[in-house]
Amino acid sequence: MGDLATLTAINTNLRLVLSSTIGWNLEDMSDDPDLETTPLVVIDYGNIFFAEDSGEQPKYIELPVILSVIKSELTKVARDLAFFSQVVSIRNNVTVDALNTGDLSVSKLITRVLSGEPGSDQEKNILTTTYPITMRFREEGA
Repeated sequence: MGDLATLTAINTNLRLVLSSTIGWNLEDMSDDPDLETTPLVVIDYGNIFFAEDSGEQPKYIELPVILSVIKSELTKVARDLAFFSQVVSIRNNVTVDALNTGDLSVSKLITRVLSGEPGSDQEKNILTTTYPITMRFREEGA
């Protein structure tokens, strides 16, 4: 499996965890009438980082991602509970085992999922929770 196929498999598995396991809508469903009850999640991929030593082949590749979860129509108490629930859902479900499924189930290329500092932003009655993660994976054959 080449790097492009690995990135495609990671994207597929991440989307599957967010939509099927956690039950959130993905960014291409923004017109969904259930947005008031089902959070919308936007996946923002950062720049890929290659860890290498002295010009050698990279030991691993890091793919940073910021997950932005958008939930509307919340009171202050509901907003605080939603933020906590969203952070816990991501932390508990976006794991190495969950991402090493499907096309990655044999190779198990993902070796680590690192969590960053979650944050939140409130605009009117819409809560946006941001949760940065970095998925570390190795190249096949490395």
